[in-house]
Parts: sequence; structure tokens; C-alpha cells
Amino acid sequence: MDDGAQVDVIYTDYSKAFDKIDHSILKIKLFNSAIRGDLLRWFSSYLENRTQAVVVSNYISGWVSIPSGVLQGSLMGPLLFTIYVNDIDSCFQSSNLLCFADDMKIYSAISSANDVQALQSDLSRLDHYCQLNKLELNPVKCSVVTFGRKRSPILAPYELKGQVLPRRDGVRDLGVYHDAKLLFDVHIEQIIAKAS
Repeated sequence: MDDGAQVDVIYTDYSKAFDKIDHSILKIKLFNSAIRGDLLRWFSSYLENRTQAVVVSNYISGWVSIPSGVLQGSLMGPLLFTIYVNDIDSCFQSSNLLCFADDMKIYSAISSANDVQALQSDLSRLDHYCQLNKLELNPVKCSVVTFGRKRSPILAPYELKGQVLPRRDGVRDLGVYHDAKLLFDVHIEQIIAKAS
């Protein structure tokens, strides 16, 4: 971006990511990650035959079976989710990927319509991957930010599931507000306001 280029970043959002993890697929992916024998049996035991109930004001609901998912607030949840999507990089032929558990963004330098099409193709492959792995991207909560200082950036639409992704002027990412023009004024103002 030092030479006036732009980088388009697609911020993704899964619908109930931790709840949708298919246990059968996860066990195959654990096996493919060289987790075998007693350790694989331990993970299988951890995942299978789970039940839950809801407690509200001394009232407990009936117990229900949990056929999919991992506990999001647990220590194992983010690790198992990461193993589940560890092969996700196979979707990306021209763009790059940054992941932290279920927080994922794909990005690419954009200098032509061909670059836009390549990023769109990677996004479509990501959606197909999610369908195969019983995950669901939520296009309403996904967004696009074009980073750079070009006077006339290429502002092409990106689509997911037939919906154009909303475009933003900036985004909060892992606690830091990133402005599309690469300025940190908004972030600094927010920090000062919190300190006051």
C-alpha cells in the first residue's frame, strides 16, 4: 500500500459457528491431523452423548441432546474449531487469510477488475467450503473495507449467497479500530473517551 495501492478486506461472520460443528466431520479432521488412538477416543468421548438444560430462577428445563457443536466458552472450543477449519486455506488461490478462532478475514491487493474477480472467486470457494463442512456465513454481518489512500479506489461489489456485502469506512478488529484511510484518529478518540 506504500505505492498508493489498495487492499480489499472481507470480514466474515459465521452464523453460530461453534454450535454448527459436525462431530463426525470433526473426528475425521482430528484423525487427519494425526490425532489417533487414546487421544482420538478421548476427544470422541468429549463430543458424544452431550446434553444440556437451562436453569432460570430455580427452574430447570428438560435435558436435550446436543448432536453438534463445541462449547464456545470452554478451553477446548476454540481449539476444536481451529482444527475443524484448519484446511480452509485450500479455498484461497489468489487472496490471503487471517484467522483467530472464528474471526476470519480474507484480503488481497486490488489494482484491476481481474483482482476483484479473483477475490470474489475465493469468497465463493469459501462459501462452498462452508456448505461442505456444515458451517454458514452470514452475509448480513460480513463486510468489506477498502484500505488505502488512492484518490479513486476500485469500489467493486462483493457478493455472498446472492447478497452484496455491505461496505464500511472502517472496522473494529480484535479491539483496534482500523480506518479505511489507515488513520487511527477514531481509535485514539475512543481510547481518550474511555480514559476520561
